[in-house]
Amino acid sequence: MKYIGLLLIMILLTVPVGAEDTTTNMSQWKHIGSPMDALVSDGAKVVTVLNEQANDSVTDTFYLQGDRAFYKCTQVYITDLKAKKSSGFFTCWQLVSPFKFSLPK
Repeated sequence: MKYIGLLLIMILLTVPVGAEDTTTNMSQWKHIGSPMDALVSDGAKVVTVLNEQANDSVTDTFYLQGDRAFYKCTQVYITDLKAKKSSGFFTCWQLVSPFKFSLPK
């Protein structure tokens, strides 16, 4: 049960939440609905991959360069060794001009 809570905390920390307010939300990353394979199919190239490990979780961050855009995709896995289960989620963002709201409308 604590791993589900940890997963929820990771999701909340990864995806900004709140009303659109350009005075407080200064994110340069706009959440997009496209999966990474669609970005690659559209011509984006993976330029960097980072791997971070902490306790029972692993986070892979992929940076992709498209023709006219730059993307960041994260893949987080949380493993419950006792239950022998692993769960994860994957999301992508596009780099935009500063002070744009980062959740899709």
